[in-house]
Amino acid sequence: MKFIPYLTFEGNAEESINFYADALGGKIEGIMLYKDAPPGEGMPPTPDDYMDKILHGSLNINGEVLYFSDAFPGSEVISGNTVEINIACDSEEQLREIYNKLVIDGQVLMPVDKMFWGAIFGSIKDKFGIGWNLNYDFPQE
Repeated sequence: MKFIPYLTFEGNAEESINFYADALGGKIEGIMLYKDAPPGEGMPPTPDDYMDKILHGSLNINGEVLYFSDAFPGSEVISGNTVEINIACDSEEQLREIYNKLVIDGQVLMPVDKMFWGAIFGSIKDKFGIGWNLNYDFPQE
């Protein structure tokens, strides 16, 4: 299991990932824009003016990773929801076990489901208000 901080921004994730890459000596490993997501596969509709915003970005800093995203359209970014904890799980079973425990008395943000990026994913806010994203990448064949 690996924990990966996930930073969320209000429309300026591209600026922030470039800033942190420079400031921390990191390398941007990938950026997926909202327009890159297939419609209707677990994603809410995206307004046209949001298509070039970052859905997911990854910054490698000496082998450690930070994830970046612009908040979903219509989501307010306020202090307290700008950082979530992403867990890269070792198996689907581990993901489901952790998800089912963390969601007790919490809120389902995205139910566990197969996603277009080749993974099982689920997102919750726990009873303490902490956001958790759980991801298990399918083995590459």
